[in-house]
Amino acid sequence: MANGSYRRQRTAAETQKNLIVQILRNPRAQAALSGVTFFLAFLISGLRWLVSLHGFDQLLVGIVTGFLSVTTLYFFQRFRTQSRFRRAVVSALMARLNLEDLRRLVPSHLVDHVSFKDFEKLGWLNKEIGEVWPFLGKVKTFFFL
Repeated sequence: MANGSYRRQRTAAETQKNLIVQILRNPRAQAALSGVTFFLAFLISGLRWLVSLHGFDQLLVGIVTGFLSVTTLYFFQRFRTQSRFRRAVVSALMARLNLEDLRRLVPSHLVDHVSFKDFEKLGWLNKEIGEVWPFLGKVKTFFFL
């Protein structure tokens, strides 16, 4: 029993080690790790510089940082609002399109299987459902009984 437990722990540790190695071989992960390392070094040096300041200088740095943060947030929210407004306008215009507008927008040679009929027979869907239907009874009895 103890031998099996040790083997599971060793396997878990090897799996974790292999996962870390795989992550570190990934170029995106390497870039992210170097970015985090650079940011932490920058943050620590910035904090050392801030601690070396006295009284009024710290207050001034705090005010400037707060002002820049609020300004950045304001512009981000403004851009987001404008973007959402543009998407709403486009959605409203797309909802007003009729059949003739769609025929002008979508070229006939682009997609062969697109049809602008009022209704369309879905033979392929009927065929797929016919093939799957016998197995649905088995699934129903397996899960619900």
